[in-house]
Amino acid sequence: MIKSYLKAGYPCLYLVTQEPHRAEQTLPKSGLKRYYAWDCVSGMKDCESGTSIDSVVDAAEMLGKIDSLVSTVIIAHNLHMFMDLPEVLQHIVNGAMTWKAKGNCLIITSPVQNIPSEIQKFVRVIDFPLPDEEALMNVMKTIGSPYGIEANPAAARAAKGLTEFEAETSFADSAIRTRTFDTAYVIEAKMGMIKSTGIMEFWPPVLEEDIGGLQSAKDALHKYRRAYLPGGEDLPRFKGFILTGIQGTGKSQLAKATASIFGWPLIKLPLQAIQNMYVGNTEERANMVFRTISAFGECIVWMDEIEKAIGGGGGDMLAGGGGDSKQSILGLLLTFMQENKTPVIWMATCNNIMQLPAALIRRFNKVFFVHEPVLSERIEIIRIMNKRYKAEIPEDFAERLNGWTGSEIEQLAQDSRFDPLMEAYSRITPLSITMADQINQVKEWARKANVLTANTPELNSTGARVLQLD
Repeated sequence: MIKSYLKAGYPCLYLVTQEPHRAEQTLPKSGLKRYYAWDCVSGMKDCESGTSIDSVVDAAEMLGKIDSLVSTVIIAHNLHMFMDLPEVLQHIVNGAMTWKAKGNCLIITSPVQNIPSEIQKFVRVIDFPLPDEEALMNVMKTIGSPYGIEANPAAARAAKGLTEFEAETSFADSAIRTRTFDTAYVIEAKMGMIKSTGIMEFWPPVLEEDIGGLQSAKDALHKYRRAYLPGGEDLPRFKGFILTGIQGTGKSQLAKATASIFGWPLIKLPLQAIQNMYVGNTEERANMVFRTISAFGECIVWMDEIEKAIGGGGGDMLAGGGGDSKQSILGLLLTFMQENKTPVIWMATCNNIMQLPAALIRRFNKVFFVHEPVLSERIEIIRIMNKRYKAEIPEDFAERLNGWTGSEIEQLAQDSRFDPLMEAYSRITPLSITMADQINQVKEWARKANVLTANTPELNSTGARVLQLD
């Protein structure tokens, strides 16, 4: 790719990469051009011989020297750190046409995309790809060959998304400790990618059997899981669910259980944190987060109460409203969900889906409405909570709990360890009473929209599966 840009005569390329040295090593050495590398500590060196050819460490002075060169590529590492200097920007503006005429090219390597408006028209941005499976297998062979340790294709697949340096260190750590290339060490390195964002975090998954009811949604997750199992390569890839409905009904728990069903790590992505922590720099940080998710691959991304981060108060934010930072996050999320090719499952929860823009809803495969548990689900929840808290709620007590959410039944189980059951029961007023109007409004939306129901269907007198939203 870079070779074609050089042939086309681009005077300035901006290579977004966390691997400046690997980028330098993999650039085409065609013989038609000389290749020099520069940084602000070592000055300029010849890329092929490694010989220092100029001790210049001043960025503006280095750029000025390019004018006198012919058919030369200068790889300037981390030049973005000097983009706030007027003389640096002016050298690029002044030199671009001269460099093009002389067959020169300035290649800037940087871990972030930071291109001031003054030079945007002269610069072509390129994302430098991370090492593929073949390259990672070669890294393992280099490490393992002297010790008779065979390369592990599963570890190479797991390492996709790591830089060559990160992969090499995780492979070496595994080889030293286990005399094998164990994927567990690779996953540990990939977890560092998530933690380094300062925004996302790993969450422990919830076992499917620890969630009472919601069988319809569980069945759907198992069905879509087939596309990621051997033999399912020809099936369409599943993007994810929106789980909407009443508070305390298990939406977040179901999102966490998706990680158990798929057997993938669970990453919590608080979109509000991107907005709140980096005011004025939202787009750059959001891009960094999405690139990290794409590189990580094979993960469940959980976005809790998504309407608080990008909801538009009932209107479509793409038509206006919601604030600049919200619109920026929404636009980037929509683009990433559409264009990302790595296996990522998105699980978004919201209490009021009417606040979400239609464009976002369409990015998900399905919308599931989660309402108060039906009788069979309440019995199952009582069993789970009795076991969890050593409570003794009779299963037939579920008849009294019509309209109660799972979290309210959990609270009852906890309180019953301190007070008599009926006393604890009398002190809890369910949301179905205190927020009846709001709940009925959301149910009405679900009915009109004909969305799927996450809950376990009940059986009527004929044995048919039925489910009512009221």
